[in-house]
Amino acid sequence: MGMGHAEMTSPYLAVPGAMIGLGLRKRRASEDVSPVLYDASQVLVAALLVAAVASIVAAVASGLETAPEMFIAGNDSTASRLVWFEDRASETLAQPWLLSVPLWAYRGAVALWAVWVLVAGIGWSSWAWGCLKQHGLWRPLTKPLNLPPTVP
Repeated sequence: MGMGHAEMTSPYLAVPGAMIGLGLRKRRASEDVSPVLYDASQVLVAALLVAAVASIVAAVASGLETAPEMFIAGNDSTASRLVWFEDRASETLAQPWLLSVPLWAYRGAVALWAVWVLVAGIGWSSWAWGCLKQHGLWRPLTKPLNLPPTVP
């Protein structure tokens, strides 16, 4: 629903970016990666997740609070006033038609989508957590000290 807003499309790239990042994290975390690189990639995937959640919240808020942009232009038409004009006509005039639904129908569809995202998000969060902890949440940046055992 919210991805139809052309002026707000770029933040929504965080959602597929986070999904791809999590999938790669689950499959491709090898032991030969340096701890700094591993931890940095974990932070990057977590930042993508935060951006994805924020963009979904923004989509729901935008869909419920604003009227959809209809991109009506030309002949002094606006979203609330359509001006029809045909300067030349044959024997039969063209019959324009318009399919219109009330704004509450749009908002109801956005609300249903939001409920679906909420329910699906519960499963997605479980999958995301599994992807993040698949090969360990963090790797120590320093090697553990090998101290000799203490003698009592």
